[in-house]
Amino acid sequence: MTDKDKYEMIIDGRPVATDRVVEVINPASGSVFATVARADRATVDEAVASARRAFPAWAALPYAERVAIMRKIGDVLASHADEVGRLITTEQGKPVAESVGEVVGGSMLAKYLADNVSFEPVTYPSSSGHRIVEHRKPLGVVAAITPWNYPLTLLWIKLLPALLAGNTVIVKPAGTTPLSSVRIGELLNDLLPAGVLNVICDDNDLGDALTSHPGVDNIAFTGSIATGSKVMVSAAATIKRITLELGGNDPAIVLDDVDVADAVGRVYRAATMNAGQVCLAAKRIFVPSRMYDEFCGELVRHAGAEVIGDGMDPATTMGPIQNAMQYARTQGYLEDAHQSGTVIAGGGAHRRARVLRRPHHRPRHPRRCPPRAGRAVLPGGPGLVL
Repeated sequence: MTDKDKYEMIIDGRPVATDRVVEVINPASGSVFATVARADRATVDEAVASARRAFPAWAALPYAERVAIMRKIGDVLASHADEVGRLITTEQGKPVAESVGEVVGGSMLAKYLADNVSFEPVTYPSSSGHRIVEHRKPLGVVAAITPWNYPLTLLWIKLLPALLAGNTVIVKPAGTTPLSSVRIGELLNDLLPAGVLNVICDDNDLGDALTSHPGVDNIAFTGSIATGSKVMVSAAATIKRITLELGGNDPAIVLDDVDVADAVGRVYRAATMNAGQVCLAAKRIFVPSRMYDEFCGELVRHAGAEVIGDGMDPATTMGPIQNAMQYARTQGYLEDAHQSGTVIAGGGAHRRARVLRRPHHRPRHPRRCPPRAGRAVLPGGPGLVL
């Protein structure tokens, strides 16, 4: 991890400071450890203008040269995996090995794309005697809006294919985890022409300015369903192409012929990976009644083996809830669990829990659930419903 505590945005190939900053909190300590320059609407205009200026030359660059740059990106990410991984853990909270894995995953994806993806014209045979040729052309400026749970994993799937295809990109990371994206902007600055990659930071207040901007051609967004709906509305006026990866209410269905110990291990991890902060995490678990007690017992065993703490500690297996709003939401789930079911493990804030910054607005209490046979609440996550 870098030792600096002040970060700047990246626009047109240069660092950009502003007179306002976003304070970035280490969720393991509850303390501010760094700041990053905060954009306003004028900054958004500047980033879009930079990306539009850079687009024609980048799109016209021979594909083989973009492939070569993609391979170099893979090498740079691999060589900085430990440094950037530690930065992710400091701002996001997850165990450092998982954070390093996010960076390594980006390196692997860059090299895979370079080796396996082609944007050359494809000719298809036609029974009518005509020749059908498919051309794939870059769209223009892509806005990549990323969440706080996987700051870089969910950046790579937007950024890397867009760059290889010849698009320019504006990255807007989540307000609570902006630093790893800024650091990636710094590292790739030496590989990419000015303006091809821009990174702007906000306090979750400039999404509409970016998604509704007439200079943006495509939006790739990961976040909540409510915000995704707003993105669709804002993109409609200019008929932008959009890709939305939103939340879910995912069930896990356990059949009656499984090995219980094996199934519990899989289900437990599916529900609690990244402290339960995953859009596709198992949130509802359906278990045959005859397995119920044994299943609960195994869940208690797995929960008891969890080591909750600072992600920088190699012994930690589960880090903290990432931000104050999610912490308050999780507290609501715990209250519901105590009132509507049976708590078999955990059921309260961990003894190391610290209060993070107060949320800007009171989160909506989770919808009340009808009584169920039981509810197993696991430490660090929103819980498992049985």
